[in-house]
Amino acid sequence: MAALTLAIEAYRDRVLGGWIGKSAGVTLGQAVRGQLTPAFFNFYNPVPGQPVSSVALDFPVAWLAALEQAGPDIGSDTLRQTWLEKLDYSQDEFGYAVLNMRRGLPSPASGAHSNWFRHATGAVMRADIWAMVAPGNPQAAAALAYHDAVLDHSEEGVWAAMFLAAVGSAGFFVRDLLPLLTIGLAMIPRTC
Repeated sequence: MAALTLAIEAYRDRVLGGWIGKSAGVTLGQAVRGQLTPAFFNFYNPVPGQPVSSVALDFPVAWLAALEQAGPDIGSDTLRQTWLEKLDYSQDEFGYAVLNMRRGLPSPASGAHSNWFRHATGAVMRADIWAMVAPGNPQAAAALAYHDAVLDHSEEGVWAAMFLAAVGSAGFFVRDLLPLLTIGLAMIPRTC
């Protein structure tokens, strides 16, 4: 099989576009988060000058700092330590996970034990960072997403993050939807 290659300029452009798009979406959507009815905006006044504080943005930044220190073999223990040192989110699955981590429960128990939100979407909001650090390597992206997601999720909460990380990673090279879905599904249990 031929090696996948991506020019550094193209890689940077895609990652920058993904990060700016995510930052804009999270920031502009902050005002209607959790709202059950559709929101219609014709304009934003004032236009936000910088991204908001958000799980979807703060965790990936902390994970990148941990990745710089630990290297590509980063695991749940390093991510756990980074979380406890740098992040302060206590709602939903994050609060249960922090409580479990402070009790000394290792992952995957920290994400599963007494966590009513273990199937929620917190890890999904962070999965794209793993696709960005492992472009064209969906297995590596899914593995990294797993090490992240088991901190505060289990089962579907983990598998959804792995699926999206794999699809995003493959998306650097594959454009057709069906092969992307097939790649993502290959990274998760058939029974999920």
